[in-house]
Amino acid sequence: MKKILVVDDEYDLLQTICATLELGGYDPVSAANGREALRKIADCMPDLVLTDVMMPYMSGYDLVAAIRKLPEGKELPLILMSAIDPGLHPQGHWNSVLPKPFTLEKLLGTVAELIGAGDEAEA
Repeated sequence: MKKILVVDDEYDLLQTICATLELGGYDPVSAANGREALRKIADCMPDLVLTDVMMPYMSGYDLVAAIRKLPEGKELPLILMSAIDPGLHPQGHWNSVLPKPFTLEKLLGTVAELIGAGDEAEA
């Protein structure tokens, strides 16, 4: 099962996204901020990272930059979730952006574009 690390400081949104990904056949792992996300990446590399931009301790931009510095993170698919347009940010090393608010269908479609369908969806 494809593992997706979901990073967001909004607990309700984090839980909703994880539940949606699980129903879509993925194995979601959650982190409440960028620091926690980096610890989880060190424990077990996910197939994709889905991160919010505006978070305490470490922004989504800083998280992306830190992941890209890891040898195993150079090719890791990254999706930003943001209510602001991150398109002109100098650290634009992500694969896709989900503008907030987004539909759960758009979430699953964007994930599938990058890493393929979840296990449940393939059956």
